Amino acid sequence: MDVSDIAVLIPAFRPEETLLLHIRELKEAGFVWIVVVDDGSGNEYRKLFRKAKELGCVFARHKSHVGRGAAVRSALWMALLTGEKHDGFVLPCAPGKLSPKQLKSVAERMKEKPGSLVLGGSGGDADSLPGERLPESIGIPPCLLELALCTEEDGENYEKSFLAQAAHSNSFVVL
Repeated sequence: MDVSDIAVLIPAFRPEETLLLHIRELKEAGFVWIVVVDDGSGNEYRKLFRKAKELGCVFARHKSHVGRGAAVRSALWMALLTGEKHDGFVLPCAPGKLSPKQLKSVAERMKEKPGSLVLGGSGGDADSLPGERLPESIGIPPCLLELALCTEEDGENYEKSFLAQAAHSNSFVVL
């Protein structure tokens, strides 16, 4: 299934070199729009992020570490600034644990169920949202973009707050 109109959002703080391998795998899986945000990792990571940009990623940098929530919001804004119409946004929730295969599954499920919030991997069920554990990834449909941009919490609390609000807004959650 074509996932070229789904953007992958990668907020990153001091990532490992494997980030580049994951970006290549995402490209091979059919993702065209990969947005990487350096959340103030420091000068020693600039070469790594430069390579990510050379691989074709949309890129933004925070001068200092402002937290995961801010990095997610920056990634969403960067995706919007491309001027492309995205059919959704896939956000890996576990920093450094990108699974291109799993992210593609979430993107494909989003294409099958337009407008649905899609949770990928383990992390709870509809009765326990926001739950103690997060899913491995979240597929954010365009109809929840405003909510994703307005969720103010940071760190792991960003995803928990977003999921709680999305569940409250009667958005369909596919597990």
